[in-house]
Amino acid sequence: MATKRTATPPTPPAAPARPPYMLIEEIRVQGYKSLVDEQVLHVRPLTLLAGTNSSGKSSIMQPLLLIKQTMEAPYQPAGALVLDGAHVQAETAGELVSKVGGFDEQFVIAVSGRDISPGFERNIFFEQCYRVNEKLFNLVYQKTDYNKEMITLTPLMTPGEIGSIMSFDSQQKLFPGVKVAYGEIFHANCFLQVQMRHESGQTMGRRLFTRTIESEVARLMHVPGLRSAAKRGYHITFFQNEIKGTFDLYAAGTISQWQQQNNTEALTQLNDSLQRLGLTNAVTAKVKNANEVELSVNRLPPTSKTKPRKADMVNIADVGIGVSQVLPILVALIAAQEGQIVYVEQPELHLHPRAQVAMGELLAEAANRGVRVIVETHSSLLLLTVQTLIAQGKIANTDVGLHWFTRNAKGATEVQYVVPDEDGAYGAWPEDFSEIELKAQDAYLTAVGLRQFGEAAS
Repeated sequence: MATKRTATPPTPPAAPARPPYMLIEEIRVQGYKSLVDEQVLHVRPLTLLAGTNSSGKSSIMQPLLLIKQTMEAPYQPAGALVLDGAHVQAETAGELVSKVGGFDEQFVIAVSGRDISPGFERNIFFEQCYRVNEKLFNLVYQKTDYNKEMITLTPLMTPGEIGSIMSFDSQQKLFPGVKVAYGEIFHANCFLQVQMRHESGQTMGRRLFTRTIESEVARLMHVPGLRSAAKRGYHITFFQNEIKGTFDLYAAGTISQWQQQNNTEALTQLNDSLQRLGLTNAVTAKVKNANEVELSVNRLPPTSKTKPRKADMVNIADVGIGVSQVLPILVALIAAQEGQIVYVEQPELHLHPRAQVAMGELLAEAANRGVRVIVETHSSLLLLTVQTLIAQGKIANTDVGLHWFTRNAKGATEVQYVVPDEDGAYGAWPEDFSEIELKAQDAYLTAVGLRQFGEAAS
């Protein structure tokens, strides 16, 4: 009797391996613009930056973005940093250093966190100092911890100086029987590394001290406050892990990528988010040619329950500006992987107050999924929404960090860091948004009273 064979189900494709990454926990900046004294940005799952205009909120992220745009440059810059790029725009190095307190025309950026790549769990520290040289920046020094040792490199170190701070013993494992004689400094983007050489001068390998921090900076998603206006066609872009430029350039291409991959989960989440914001309930991408993709949105009210017809879909340029401005934020929050930083400037722009509340909820939900969300905002509604979510138990208070930026009488930035309590209270706010709103309402009611009752009394 023949044995009945059962069909073997096809093996599903393996899930893509999670890229190695570090969790950035602190960013320290000193000497950059109004950040005269060292100021610390504590990176939590949901990190909030608030304060008055020109108080230094953007400045604390810009040194890291300068490094990022230098890594992305298709050319070797004359100075140590690319000053005019997608993330930061300056004409001279002198524009970016502090003018208060006689600081020595240099700035320092330090980043610390934990490498949680499988099998490589360790603390990470990285620090660089840049000094103005005429109109450019020179890299003064670079500090990194390597095998639990702090390694300080400078661009002009001699082989003897390098040998005095490094042990070449581990190199024997790579080149058994061949003795490493010396090392020399070489530049890789804006980073300093060590080239290992045999006594004959033969190249033997390199010590890359900044691989983890470079990987994390490369995949940082930056959604700027000045986002691209709605267009009838967007560049076709491909998002996988690293991001070159600002993420608003990737939104349309990522939606098209999701459609081609039949990623219904991401597309459904995107449409649901747009509906919660009260903007639309459907967005689609259509490849126009080899260079462009067109975005269309449903013109009917977002509360519509019917499946949008082709005739109901219109080009994104023909609807309100809110959709095009919020789309890069939503796509970034959905596409970001665990531990990846999404830095969003002013997510509340062009949004109705009800939509600002929904945006606060979406930012918190992304943080709960493991995304590291850094938000610069002027919206009191967004801050109040986060407080409410904490009180409702929808996000842990310890996962939220609020930074208040103010400037003192000398013009220097001071940052006050607050972890909300379990009720969502931020404590004593240096700038109480709700108090300002109450004062504005009181001024209006007083004016109306004087107009009506004052005239009657006369």
